[in-house]
Amino acid sequence: MASLEHFQDREEAIAAFDRLWQAENPWILAFTGFSGQGKSTLLDWLAAKRCQPQAMPFALIGVGTAAAVIGQAFHSFLEAPSLGGHLPREAMAAYRRERRAALDERNRRHMMLSQRQVMQDAAGGNQQMAANLEGAYREMEAQADEVILEAWLDCFEMLAERERVVLLLDNYDTFQDSVDLKMLQRFWGVLEQARGRVPGLRVVLVSREPLRHQNDLRLFHNGLAADDLPPLPEADSEMLLQSMGVTDGAYRQAVFVRLAQGHPLLTEMAANAWHEAEGVLSANAVPRLTSREEAVAWVQERILERLPEGALKEGVRWAALLRWFQAESLAAILGQTLTPDEFRRLVRYAFVIRPRV
Repeated sequence: MASLEHFQDREEAIAAFDRLWQAENPWILAFTGFSGQGKSTLLDWLAAKRCQPQAMPFALIGVGTAAAVIGQAFHSFLEAPSLGGHLPREAMAAYRRERRAALDERNRRHMMLSQRQVMQDAAGGNQQMAANLEGAYREMEAQADEVILEAWLDCFEMLAERERVVLLLDNYDTFQDSVDLKMLQRFWGVLEQARGRVPGLRVVLVSREPLRHQNDLRLFHNGLAADDLPPLPEADSEMLLQSMGVTDGAYRQAVFVRLAQGHPLLTEMAANAWHEAEGVLSANAVPRLTSREEAVAWVQERILERLPEGALKEGVRWAALLRWFQAESLAAILGQTLTPDEFRRLVRYAFVIRPRV
């Protein structure tokens, strides 16, 4: 989870979430905006400050490319303890049995087809035969998904009596970039069926890009509320930097006017840089940069120049590029492992995001 310690100025977004269950309001809420605007942190805040205190069944999932396998995406929703923990054990057990049986049957048929393909290749099979097999594989996947999703809906329906249930979807832009319209229609079609069975279901998603195919996805016509997350106003930028311990007022003003212009992530990164410089990074050192990429590069360089050579400095270089990573994957890239203290220090930087399930 991202740090919520310095979460600022999202009252309108939070109010939009609270209104989701009011009559006549759309049941899908989308927040869009540039990377670093605080979209993922907003989801974390909603989970921690709205869903958990109200004992609301919810799943906070980074859909990304995982949703390209529709059955796997919906499986992740149920397997989230914050949602699955509200379901009867018997219902979860029945769903898992049906899912396992469908996957086993699919795998059995895959194996039989693979054996046939080997035999046809040995007999000089042509391209048409190979194309037919590919079509058969896709049909098997679709049939398994149908069985799994029906079992999923039956299990999810056990939440029908709950007044509020919510799915919080991160990285939706990655998902919509990786699939076609047919897959998007399938994904949202299942969610629409789920809402038909569980009237209290709502969906909140965040995306760096506007939602695509809105004209082709019928449920978006009346069921979607979309909003851009705005930059921080100067007063909130000032408050954020103060809350992060930046005591130099001139530096705080320079960050807003010349560097970040209210961009939340850049503002936090500027605070990181000020602390790394032990408070000697002055307002005069802050350049006037209108390009976000140049501003990010300048702040990261200020952080890097203060770090001694070693695993942590290399980790910062790579983390700034990757943003999403795990300790194991970063160690593989670096060829060396960060100590626990170095890793904890690394993930405190504003530009580092820990991966979601």
